[in-house]
Parts: sequence; C-alpha cells; structure tokens
Amino acid sequence: MSKSYKAWTGLGLGLAIISTGLGACGKAPPPAADAPEAAAEQTAEAAAAPSFEEAVAAVASGGEGEGGISLDQAATDPVIYGSALAVTEAHVIAARDAFALGEKDAAAEMYAHPVSEVLIELEDLFNARGVPLFDNLLLEASQSVLAGESAE
Repeated sequence: MSKSYKAWTGLGLGLAIISTGLGACGKAPPPAADAPEAAAEQTAEAAAAPSFEEAVAAVASGGEGEGGISLDQAATDPVIYGSALAVTEAHVIAARDAFALGEKDAAAEMYAHPVSEVLIELEDLFNARGVPLFDNLLLEASQSVLAGESAE
C-alpha cells in the first residue's frame, strides 16, 4: 500500500471521528453543576461544529499538541525516535483502557490516531531499519472496536 494512500486513509478516519464529535483527545470535561453560566457557554461552543477546512487542518497539523514527528530528527536523534514510539504506545494504552471502560468510540479513535500522526511519518525510517510496519494492526484494531468485536 502506498504511503500517500495510507496517509489519506488515516486522514479520512480522523476526519470521520472529528466530524461526528467522537474525538476523545480534545474532549471537554462536562460542565460543573454549580456553574450554569459556564455551562451555557460550553454548550454553545460545543454546538458550533468545526468546518471541514478546520477539521482537515486539525488532523493534518498533528492533532492535539503532539505536533507530529520529524522523520529527519527521528533518523538521527534516539530521543525523538523513542518519543515517537512512546506517543504510539500511549495511544494504544489509552485505547485499551477506554475499551475496558466501555468507551468504544474513544478506544477506536485512540487506536487510529497515531497512524496518521506518527507511523506514516516514520514509515521510511522503519523500512530502513528493518522494523515491520504495524500501522495496519492499529487501523484493524480501531475497525474491530467499531464493529463491536470483543477484546480477544
């Protein structure tokens, strides 16, 4: 599968999750019961869905603050390379825990998120180092969660 095809697949999945309001990384906490004015403001903000262009920009820019991983830096700096793997691992752990709590939409998003943010960026580096690609494994896990399959 070509790198650009996988990038667009990951981007499409990210857009689908964002556009349906299932995003877990940027999920705002519920309003406090003793703050009705703040609750009204948060409700109004939540009702204003991002435009398609805003959603594309959010997914393409690397999501909620991780900022993506630089292939050039990861190829020469073991800390950056290790950080890329740690970001991926953190998403998998979050997905596992969300699934265990019954938060299937959040789990599906967490499995898919590092594919477009980290793994596609490092595909060439992984290939050069002989690391088997595992982005499809995460996408399959995400799809399995949405399809209602069990943890097994």
